[in-house]
Amino acid sequence: MHTNYRFSIIIPVYNVEEYLKQCLDSVFAQTFLDYEVICIEDCSTDSSSEILRNYTVGHQIQVLHNDKNYGLSYARNRGMASAKGEYILFLDSDDYISENALEILAKELEKSDYDFLTFDSKKFYDENAKHILAYEPIRKNQYPETYEGQELYILQARQGDFKPTVWQYCYNKQYLERNNLQFVKGRFNEDELFSFYAFMGAKRIKVLPEVLHFYRIRNNSIMSPDKVVERLLDCLDNYIDYIHFYIHCREMNKGLLEECASFQVDRGSWAILDNYSKLTYEKRILFENSMRNDLHRIFMREILSRRDKKIFCSEAAQQLETYEKKYLYGAGKQAERVIRILEKEGIKLEGILVSKADENPGEFYHYRVYEYEKVKEKLSGALVIIGVSEKYSKGIISNLKECKAIGMLESKYLL
Repeated sequence: MHTNYRFSIIIPVYNVEEYLKQCLDSVFAQTFLDYEVICIEDCSTDSSSEILRNYTVGHQIQVLHNDKNYGLSYARNRGMASAKGEYILFLDSDDYISENALEILAKELEKSDYDFLTFDSKKFYDENAKHILAYEPIRKNQYPETYEGQELYILQARQGDFKPTVWQYCYNKQYLERNNLQFVKGRFNEDELFSFYAFMGAKRIKVLPEVLHFYRIRNNSIMSPDKVVERLLDCLDNYIDYIHFYIHCREMNKGLLEECASFQVDRGSWAILDNYSKLTYEKRILFENSMRNDLHRIFMREILSRRDKKIFCSEAAQQLETYEKKYLYGAGKQAERVIRILEKEGIKLEGILVSKADENPGEFYHYRVYEYEKVKEKLSGALVIIGVSEKYSKGIISNLKECKAIGMLESKYLL
């Protein structure tokens, strides 16, 4: 019997009879064979347990049965405790991976040791949903170097590319154990804390451009009112954890770590606002009556002070708040619309960027106009809002990507 594997794939299972076979078939079709599969059956009430039992014949699979429904965090922690692989992957039982996923990861791990690898994923709609089956990439940009975790977190957070979903990562088991990384039991958004703290301690991370994972958007994923409220309460708990972490970093003068914590506090507040904005009036009353302690009430009042912002629940809002300096690229009709929206929200620009200054006036809407190529070295740490039509935006985006220190925001997220 195998005592060590290159990879352990951990799959929590709960009421996924419709999708489980596709998930497991993708795992057992791998072209790289040195791996184990650990499924944690969390007291399903459908035929998921029977499907797992059928796969135990002729496959390298370990099925752990919980004595009651403990939830995703407990299942993942139990899987980690049983894992014998050098590297750990988490896979949700309604998703699947490409058949060469482990082979690509193994080849990269032959080159060097990493605390973890991260790879790309694509979203797709459930075939039974009303939508046409479509694939949509998760990550917008490429990150070709080997990074320390805090450095990569800042880079990706600025570009809207930090994804706390653990199924996009291949973790070194020893790294997880050294840092005592576990999922917080009982929280819905369990990935958030785990992923953030995994980044904070990592010394070597490699970002692979390949799409190795496919994430299903299910048509039956609507939560009950109680669960929606529970998720929002968990977002508040995470937010308070981030606040405590930020205060600790500030007191210890941790520099980059403090900046990461500040970003994550902002992410936490926007997550709360986003979830709160989706609640009906009745659910908001239920939420307010369900707050767990005085800290919940204090921080919720502070966060809700932002709710009058028109764009408060969008990814755009997070970027606009994160960057102190903001420029608009473009001096046409679309740029006019963007300026009106921004100024209505009290957001001021440093100036206007264009490709050719001699083809534009010196000022546009009382903002000075700059030729991008002449000032790009001075734009480090700034956010550039792309205010041109889609016809011209691709070339501009390509140029901006060459300067990694610049944040980008497409105007379609504002209009």
